[in-house]
Amino acid sequence: MGFNDQTGDLYIADPYHGLHVVGPTGGKANLLATEAEGVPFKLLNAVDVEPETGVVYFTDASSRFQRREFQSAVQAGDMTGRLMKYDPITKQVTVLLRDLGLANGVAVSKDGSFVLRWRWNFF
Repeated sequence: MGFNDQTGDLYIADPYHGLHVVGPTGGKANLLATEAEGVPFKLLNAVDVEPETGVVYFTDASSRFQRREFQSAVQAGDMTGRLMKYDPITKQVTVLLRDLGLANGVAVSKDGSFVLRWRWNFF
């Protein structure tokens, strides 16, 4: 989950149902996206929000395996993870990095000048 301090929106990366947002007054989560470039999300798991623009960065650990198949993804050395961004103004998802090994972490710097992502290394 990632929180937008400016708007009060809470962004949720649901591993089975996609990227959602809950507004500042609470209530039902609204679906924002379930795919990028025609490839459905399989294992969303990390979100952070750029503090100035409100752009949402998130990871999909695998384009092949769902959460319940995590061990299979590890055993297969799955390299289909992606780092993406969602622009709340244009409502578009952009793939920034692909072919990552179980990409499952993202953090935007406090000043928004860089984004860190974490991925597995398979040996």
